[in-house]
Amino acid sequence: MSDDNLPGGQQSAGKVNLPKTLSLAQPFPNPARTRLNIAYALPRETRVVLKLYDVAGKLVKTLANGEQKPGYYSLTWNRQDAKGRSCAGGVYLCTLTAENQRFCRKVILTD
Repeated sequence: MSDDNLPGGQQSAGKVNLPKTLSLAQPFPNPARTRLNIAYALPRETRVVLKLYDVAGKLVKTLANGEQKPGYYSLTWNRQDAKGRSCAGGVYLCTLTAENQRFCRKVILTD
């Protein structure tokens, strides 16, 4: 993991380099077998909701829900649903909602 993925932005010479735009990167690896890395960037403090859905639109797990400071974020999903059960292989959707915007990325889990 590089410094770019740490909350609060990258530090350099005492100055914080914050993202200029809100974004959700394509989760990786994709397809994923055991873990999925999800990165996003926040240009200002905002309420963030990061969720995973199955292809039928059923909520699998909420990964983030609350106020977050500006910066770069990276988290790892271990393929478990909200009840701690392992998710089957298939197509899933990762959504990020913040600042009245919604981003969606398709991910594939393999068995």
